[in-house]
Parts: sequence; C-alpha cells; structure tokens
Amino acid sequence: MPSYVPPEKNIAYVFYVSLVSQANTKIAQVNPTLAAGDVKVAVDDAAPANLATLPVVDADFTKRVKVSLSTSEMNGDNVTVIFSDAAGSEWCDLTINIQTVARQLDDLAFPATAGRSIQVETDGMVHADVKEWLASAPNALQTGRVDAYVGAMAANVLTATAINADAITNAKIAADAIGSSEFAQAAADQVWSTATRTLTALGFALTNSDAGWVDVNNRVDVGLWLGLVPNALQSGRVDAYVGAVAAGVVAGDVWDRDASLHQTLGSFGGTIGDQVTDGDTIWSLCNTNLDALMSSRSSHSAADVWTSVTRTLTALGFTLSDTDASWVDASNRVDVGRWLSVAPNALQAGRVDAYVGALAAGVITDAGVGADAFDDLFKRDMDQVEVAAAAHSLCTAVLKAVSRVRDNAGTLETYRTDGLTIKLSQTVTTDAAADPVDELSVGT
Repeated sequence: MPSYVPPEKNIAYVFYVSLVSQANTKIAQVNPTLAAGDVKVAVDDAAPANLATLPVVDADFTKRVKVSLSTSEMNGDNVTVIFSDAAGSEWCDLTINIQTVARQLDDLAFPATAGRSIQVETDGMVHADVKEWLASAPNALQTGRVDAYVGAMAANVLTATAINADAITNAKIAADAIGSSEFAQAAADQVWSTATRTLTALGFALTNSDAGWVDVNNRVDVGLWLGLVPNALQSGRVDAYVGAVAAGVVAGDVWDRDASLHQTLGSFGGTIGDQVTDGDTIWSLCNTNLDALMSSRSSHSAADVWTSVTRTLTALGFTLSDTDASWVDASNRVDVGRWLSVAPNALQAGRVDAYVGALAAGVITDAGVGADAFDDLFKRDMDQVEVAAAAHSLCTAVLKAVSRVRDNAGTLETYRTDGLTIKLSQTVTTDAAADPVDELSVGT
C-alpha cells in the first residue's frame, strides 16, 4: 500500500472522513447519502469541480466515507475538498484543505542498514570510504593508486625521471592513439629540430648539419634520395600519384599531337601518316582519292536519272517515261489520272480521300451536290450528333419533334433520343382555362 504521509503533489491520494448528522449534530451520519455534485475539489485558486470519483461509504464502518483524489486533482499546492449536501437535509457541510509536498517521509535518508543504504553525515553529505573502495577489484592497484582520466596537464609534468624506461612501448600505444588531432605541432617540431634522427623506413639518418642530405631548412636532397633503391627508376623518374585531371585534357592532347613526330612502324601515328612525306597512309589515301564532289565517282548524275527514257519506281510498281504522254507531261510531271487508277490509289470511283481546308465562296452548288447527299441528310439519326449539337440547332428542333418532351412543373423539357438526358429546357406560360398537354412520348 502506498504511503500518504505527507500528501505528495501530483500523486493520487486517499483519505477518510465522517459527516455530521443534521438531525443530531453530536453524532456522525450513518450511511450518508452521496450524490453527484455533493463533493467538489478546488486545486489552488481554480473553481471547484465535481470529483472524478464520487466518495463511497465504507461497508465495514458505515459512518466512515472514503475519498479518492486522482493525480490531476492533487496537482496543486493547496487541494480543497468541499462536502455540501445538495438535498440539504441529511448531513452537515464539511471543508478539508490538503497542502502537498514534493517528497514524502519515505523519500528521506535514514540510518544505514547493511546491504541497502549509505550513511548521511551530520554535514548533510554522504562520504564514501575510499580505503574500502580501493580494496575492491579493479581498484586495488599498485600502492593503492587509482586509474584516472587526465585532462589538461601543467607544463613539464612528464620528465625523463617521471617515465619508466618501458612505460611507452609500441604494445602500450594503440594504432590510432596518435593522430593529427592528438599530436601537437610543437611536439613534431621538437622531433625535427633535433640534430640527428634516423628514418628507419629509408635506412639512413638525417641531420640538419649534414649538407649532403638536407639543407639549412631540413629539406631532403631529392637528388641523393633518387639514387637509392627503390627510388632510382627510369631516367631518375619517381612514380607519383596523380589526382583528378580536368575533363578533356588528355584526349585533347592526344588529338592535337603532331603525328609526324610518332612514325614508328605499326603505331597509331604511323598509321595516320605524315601529310607531307607519306603516300600510303590513311591521310594520303583519303586526300588523293576523295574530293568534295561525288559526281566523279558515278557515270550518271542526278539529272541523268530523271532524263533517261525509262526509269522504274519500285515503290509504285510501274515505269515512268518522258516519251509516254499517258504518264508524264513534257516537264516530267506524273499524270495523276492514271496514278489514281493504280491500287491502292483507286478508291471509290477513283476518288482520293483528302483533307479540305477553307473553301472559296460558291464552290459547293446545287449542281455539284447529288440527290443522295440530301437523302443521307434526312436519314441521319439524331443520336449521332445530339451530344455535340448546340441548344439552338436543327438537331434540337428535330428532337423536339420526335423525342420525349414534357412539362415539368412549368418547364418544358426536351430530351435526347435516350429519353433520359435533357437537351433543352424552356419556361412554359400556361392558361388555367385550357387543357394542358402533360407529356409527349418518344416518336416511333
């Protein structure tokens, strides 16, 4: 069961009360009646509100009432519970104010008990017994010393006498222990400012007083270094890592290279050739045998093709002749009349489908339109054009004559051929003395 001493802020709280009887104020009311609104709670200065949980009478002692406050109802420094009989005739009013705390008595330190607590001294501090702590592994080090993290260090703390001979070995230093961020520049300067240092990877010593190896600025004499294996490469050159090269630089240098400087037999330069001296290379062969005009490479020109008496157009399947007047005229223009009679050009009565743009005035006349064209016009079913036809069109007039039409509460509605979709709506003026026409069905 949780502790309630003293009441803790924002922690649910339970307490019990007895309500004084109005009939006899010397005794507590037995089985007091509690209804919604009889008990309210006010948190600090907020307005009183009904308790989330209505207090209940203790079944074991009927003069005792159990009150339960939620965490939100206890979230204040002063929590006031107000009892007031709404009916006003059974028990007396009661007000209880609860002042909360941040910690309860159970939270306070108490005398040490072995295995579960520590001792609080009179100065209010908890002191650890370092001697006992040092005796416990892994703290029991040499002569009681304890490993510690060292931050900033005063100057000259680490001296030769302070460091054992084997204190710093390769086994004690991690591979990533000394990097650029851990190694100060001043430390590196101390290494190179010393008179003589041996570079074990090269196998020789460098000294700032040895003019044969380094200059006064401790820069290595590359000339001597190149004489040592594996640095003595071809013609004294040293392999080097090449970083990024600008786009097109290498390719541009290759194509701009003078081929006459690279004429080794079988090489790329020799195959292209020297445009001055070579006669059997790619350049000389192309320069000698190709010119800008291709006419010299054929016995016929383009004009010869079309002036020949007979040429076959394989795509059409027939020949054209400038002497055949039935096919072409004197200017070699094809006779379209004959061309139309050849499949697939021979369409209905020799006509060819064509896209017609704007027509000049008077092009279509009554003589030019056959009677069957008007027959087709009158046979046209309105369901083929009614969707796109305007409201004030001949199509709508025909629909009004043959399709469904009805008076819908003063609006004359003309429907499309499906009898469901309205094509045109008109307001109807009626005469009450006349018999109205309610509806016309779809014409058959």
